[in-house]
Amino acid sequence: MSCVRPFAQERLRLRSDGRIALELKTAWHDGTRELVFEPSELLERLAAMTPRPETNLLICHGLLAARARWRERVVGYGRVAPEPAAPVPLAAGGGGVETKSGSRGWSWAALMHRAFGIDVLACPYCGVGCG
Repeated sequence: MSCVRPFAQERLRLRSDGRIALELKTAWHDGTRELVFEPSELLERLAAMTPRPETNLLICHGLLAARARWRERVVGYGRVAPEPAAPVPLAAGGGGVETKSGSRGWSWAALMHRAFGIDVLACPYCGVGCG
């Protein structure tokens, strides 16, 4: 039984007899350059390669592996972040974009200010903040 791997649609063609030909990237050792399937047979093989919806396709190694000794030091989901005493300004000099005290994540405006140094809530014409 041959193994069909993901392929580019450019390598598929419909033959005159109604079957589907799949051109291989490289010829096999026996000289085979294409595989020919009945339409239902091709669909069966594609369906067999499709993983179930809840299947975990990501396998982590090293510190992110499930039983890594120091994983808890790296992965912080499910833990409550300590609350700062007061809102912390993101950058010195203006813009007025600050994080909320007690929030677990950054607001969109705060992330844009931190990453690009722009105040996305300011009017592009007058410069006055909207929020």
